[in-house]
Amino acid sequence: MSGSFDLRGEEQLLRICREAIDQCPAEQAQVTVTATDRGLTRFAGSMIHQNVSERDCTLTVKAVNGKRVGFASTNQLSEAGVRETAELAARFAASLPETPDFRGLPEPGDAYPDVATWFGSTASLGPDERAAQVAAMAEAAESAAGDSARLSGSLSQTLTETAIVNSLGIEVYLPCSMMSLVTVCQCGEGVGYASACGRDAAKLDFAAKAREAADVARLNVDAVDVEPGEYDVVLMPYAVINLLGNLRGCGLDALRFQEGRSFMSVNIGQKIVSEKFSLWDDGADERGLARPFDGEGVAKQRVELITEGVARGVVYDSYTAGREGRESTGHGTGGGLNERPAAMNMYLGAGGANVGEMIASTSKGLLITRFNYTNLLRETDAVVTGMTRDGTFLIEGGKVTRAVKNLRFTESLLRAFWNLESLGSEIVVGQGIAAPAAKIRGFRFTSGTEF
Repeated sequence: MSGSFDLRGEEQLLRICREAIDQCPAEQAQVTVTATDRGLTRFAGSMIHQNVSERDCTLTVKAVNGKRVGFASTNQLSEAGVRETAELAARFAASLPETPDFRGLPEPGDAYPDVATWFGSTASLGPDERAAQVAAMAEAAESAAGDSARLSGSLSQTLTETAIVNSLGIEVYLPCSMMSLVTVCQCGEGVGYASACGRDAAKLDFAAKAREAADVARLNVDAVDVEPGEYDVVLMPYAVINLLGNLRGCGLDALRFQEGRSFMSVNIGQKIVSEKFSLWDDGADERGLARPFDGEGVAKQRVELITEGVARGVVYDSYTAGREGRESTGHGTGGGLNERPAAMNMYLGAGGANVGEMIASTSKGLLITRFNYTNLLRETDAVVTGMTRDGTFLIEGGKVTRAVKNLRFTESLLRAFWNLESLGSEIVVGQGIAAPAAKIRGFRFTSGTEF
């Protein structure tokens, strides 16, 4: 049976939002309705072992009384469920402590960027189609690495519709599609990794990703120990994306910046990393997971975060913008007790090199497929620890010579990107981040592992 999907529709979701606004006895209110359909195919040993789907629709009400803000959420969207949730949010807003710097909900503002977010190629991938993709991936892996190659991982499809209405006049609706693949290939004792995600499944070559993982696995055998220390490293895009995700988590939002917890707090206008490093956030760039507005219904703006190594700015939602008497940049995450602005469409500017050239220019170093189990240790100078995973190789005399056992690193990301030597020309998208491969000098590894 082929996949099929019926949108709930703009009219229906906006109607629910308006009903909740009408039922909320607060000075101001924002209502978000999110309808989600998920399809997930999991596989191991190149065999599908789970094929599941989930459909849900949630309503979140943010109620405002002066400087008091309350939230309530439900997936009971009956007339009674909507009314009770709206009234509950208002009761919370009446009883919670004031938020002194709160300036109120955002008003309608800039026009929304025109971006494509919904693709039939993704919406049509039902369980049969996903199964066919897994079969094609398994065949591609065996073709690349032999009959012993076996794939594990997941192929997921997420279809969402979001409607946001507030009492000051914002009223928006957006359907989004997303396809995501994570796969590991095992070939004997060798293991390799690859992933991909995007809104348009027609542009994702899953078989090519299976071959990529298989090629790494085929080489990742007979791993040897190497001593911890400082190594020049060639990082594949997956590893760069991981580091940038940690950088995002410790300083690129206005809340941490205002509270003095961000590495950006005392560095705006200062050079903090290599001039080869330029990072920005742009929800209108369709190479990634484009989106025209944020969780408050505010139009997304392009924000220059770090330009040619110089710290330029952070992203704002309406609350953090109000604290400084400025406008939101369209980076609110929506209603919730832990809401904060977030840079969810980041891009690291590409360079002109390729991975082969990076390796050839390295007399001794490491080629790293990805990092795993990374954790933030210190926000103010972006110190992170983690481990290599699924393909770490020794580079000697400009050539990859053999696999090495995984290593743990503890490194300041500011120091690492200060030592950035070159960037690749092609980007990979993952975790709301688009990044190329990178070569970094003197990356610090603190210990080895047993595998």
